[in-house]
This record gives sequence, structure tokens and C-alpha cells, in this order.
Amino acid sequence: MNPENAAEYLRKNGYDGLYYPDDEGCGCELDNLELCGESCIRCVPGYNDPNIARQHGLDFWIQPVKPEKPENPAPHSLHSPWCADG
Repeated sequence: MNPENAAEYLRKNGYDGLYYPDDEGCGCELDNLELCGESCIRCVPGYNDPNIARQHGLDFWIQPVKPEKPENPAPHSLHSPWCADG
């Protein structure tokens, strides 16, 4: 399968890219498949985890499982009970 067909299949099925399971840190996004210059025949579909990417100072991090979403994300705006406008 060529990279364009692979990207189309991955996109339709909700994946963010490919990763190579035997080499931690080897992955590519849909818009840049075969980033490493090797065939992606041994790679498997994966999901981007922006939190891990940020921890490693990377633009993306492709892994085999969908990243967990925070159970109780902080609201964008917090109001103080001590303020007149709440």
C-alpha cells in the first residue's frame, strides 16, 4: 500500500499515524508517512498523545492506544466566590 492510500485508510479509521512497535520513539504522522525513510510495512496504526510529546519536547508522539483524557479538566475560567461578580 502506498503512503497516500495508507494515510486515507488511517484517517477514515480514526488513527493519527503509524509507529514501529519494536523501536520506542519511532512514529510518523499521517501527513508525513515514512518519515524515517524506511518502508512502513512493519509499522502499525497509532494515536498521537500531545502530553507525552510535550514532555519529550517533540511535536507529536504516536503510540498504540488512544491517550486518556483528564477526568476532571480544569475549566477555562475560574470564578472566585469572594469576588462581587462571582
